Amino acid sequence: MDDVLRGLGGLWLLTLPAYLLLFWRLARRGNTPVTGGPTGAFFPGVAVDPKVIVSEVQYIVSADLLDREDVQPPNSDDFGVEVQAYVGPRGSLGPEAFALFVCTPRWLARQVPEGGPTFIRHCFLVARFDREKIRQEILNRFNGVTGPTWQAVAAKLSKDATWEFEPK
Repeated sequence: MDDVLRGLGGLWLLTLPAYLLLFWRLARRGNTPVTGGPTGAFFPGVAVDPKVIVSEVQYIVSADLLDREDVQPPNSDDFGVEVQAYVGPRGSLGPEAFALFVCTPRWLARQVPEGGPTFIRHCFLVARFDREKIRQEILNRFNGVTGPTWQAVAAKLSKDATWEFEPK
């Protein structure tokens, strides 16, 4: 390692302080992939305004149907399946789970007790099973939600799906 550094002839000593100063200035302004910051090589795809958090769906899973292309419900207009959308601030790691139930009106009608009322929360109604349309609609609904903090964004998202950290 010393041979490499000697071979650079001290050039690395000139560039090191510049990099340290750049990172120190970014850190002082609070620019991180979670809070926002400049776009470009250091923080690609992160919002320019550090006061705005933007949601991004990182993946969607369903143990029942959506994960496997070869599995279809027996009746495409009579099914119900739980789906987890993993969403986090754009450009960050470690998304959080938002659960919703995707079903058809026919399936839902069979779940209501005879003559009794029922509550429906975090339910996404579809006319029939179409894997790609369901995925696309979830992406459209959960991507691009904004707020000043992640908690504010998650609170908006939790109107359509149960957030794993939602207060009980």
